[in-house]
Amino acid sequence: MEPQPQSREPELPTDATPDEGAVCEEELPFFTTRGRTLFLYLVYCSGVVVCIHLLHAWYGDDPLAIPLLHGPYISIDSWSAVHLMVFFGVGVLFPGRMVSMFLYGLAWEMLEFVMQSNKPFREFWSEPTVNTIWDLWFNAMGYRLGEWYVVRLVKRRRLERKKE
Repeated sequence: MEPQPQSREPELPTDATPDEGAVCEEELPFFTTRGRTLFLYLVYCSGVVVCIHLLHAWYGDDPLAIPLLHGPYISIDSWSAVHLMVFFGVGVLFPGRMVSMFLYGLAWEMLEFVMQSNKPFREFWSEPTVNTIWDLWFNAMGYRLGEWYVVRLVKRRRLERKKE
């Protein structure tokens, strides 16, 4: 009796090898419209952030600046959930690009830092440095969860095709 080959998890596109374990680009969700989808997704996310800041300007309080955990080495607020959800979506749309997506998140955090050093924007982007580090962590976590979801989705689709 021959030993059964071990089942491998599908790999992400940047890890692609010619074997059947690699996820090819066509298997990804939104493959045919990925550039347009990313553009619309980022416009939507930016619009949500702008609307939340407008609420802050009109009502004098940021509805998502609710501290959940706060201390000298930890600063997690409701915005952390926004970072997680936004980067989950980016991970689903563009798996296998962790470094470039991390750099985009880092660029955004640097923009926030510049904005909070200018007086008109200080009330909107006043956050401790430790919160910036946690924002980057939630970006990475959301992105990896999005990639994990894509791998599971591809694996399920492959099993369904094999049953047919």
